[in-house]
Amino acid sequence: MIFSDEKNDKPENMAQTGESAPVTSELETCREALAQSSQKYIYLVAEFDNFKRRTEREKAQWITQAQAQLLVDVLPIVDDFERALSDIEEKQFPPELAAYVSGFELIARALQKFLKTHNVQEITDLTHFDPEKHEAIMQVTSDQHKSGDIVTVLQKGYIFKNQVIRPARVSVAQ
Repeated sequence: MIFSDEKNDKPENMAQTGESAPVTSELETCREALAQSSQKYIYLVAEFDNFKRRTEREKAQWITQAQAQLLVDVLPIVDDFERALSDIEEKQFPPELAAYVSGFELIARALQKFLKTHNVQEITDLTHFDPEKHEAIMQVTSDQHKSGDIVTVLQKGYIFKNQVIRPARVSVAQ
C-alpha cells in the first residue's frame, strides 16, 4: 500500500476492522490530495486569467502613452504652421510667392487632418479657467472679464482619448 497507517497494517487490527479500513483511509487521503490539487489548479487558472487581463490593460496603456507622446511631439510643428499662416494672412506677398503660400496652407491642412484622424481635439472650453485643461501663464487686470475668466489663449491645448496631452496656456483675469 502506498499510504499506510502502521497500526492498521498489523494482521490483528485488520481482522478487527476488516480488510477495507486501510483502503478507506488511503482513499480518503487520495481524495484530500485531489481536492487540494483541484483548489490549487483553480487558483492558478484564476491568477493566470488576472495576469492576462492586467497585461493586456498595461499593453493598451503603453500604446496610448506612446501615441500621446508622438502627438505631443507633433504639436509644436502644428503651432509653427499656424503662426506662419497667420503672418502670411496679415501681409501682402507678391504673386510669385503664391505657390509657396498655398504649399504652407496645404501642409497646415494635412497636419489638421492628421490630428483629426488620430482623434486629437483642440480644447475649446476657453471661458473660465479649469486647472485640468488650462495652464495659467499670467494674470491680467481686465474690466471686461470676471476674476478667473480666460482673457487670452497664448497656446492651444489638445485632448487625446479624453486625456489632456497639452493644456491650453492662457492669461487669466484677476
